[in-house]
Amino acid sequence: MTLTGLLAFYPFGDLVTSPNEKVCMAVPFTSDFELISAWADLINLEEKNYCNDPEANTEWEVLVLKYPADLQIHALHALRMGLCFKVSRGDIDLDQATEIFENMRLALIKSKEWKMEEQLEDSSRNLKRNL
Repeated sequence: MTLTGLLAFYPFGDLVTSPNEKVCMAVPFTSDFELISAWADLINLEEKNYCNDPEANTEWEVLVLKYPADLQIHALHALRMGLCFKVSRGDIDLDQATEIFENMRLALIKSKEWKMEEQLEDSSRNLKRNL
């Protein structure tokens, strides 16, 4: 997953998800050359630091303005800003920042999922009582 995928989110229903997330799938190769070429591409990938990317920063600012009451977006935005600051200061490296952000993002998504499941169970119980 790219750092853009980790740092650019938008609300979808009650879950926070990523519009820029790239999914890579392994598929069978037809020749050794293609296999070697694919691995060479993976090895040569350079992880880009999106902290100073004006487009990514603008996306976050738009999200915060568009969803001012969504505290999870604010939390992720604040975390992103703090992690970018720590990376630029040299306190942590980009991989560590990515891991921290991803852990928090997944925790927030799980929290939303649990709340949605509880609401569904409550609705189901109420429906059964009313029948």
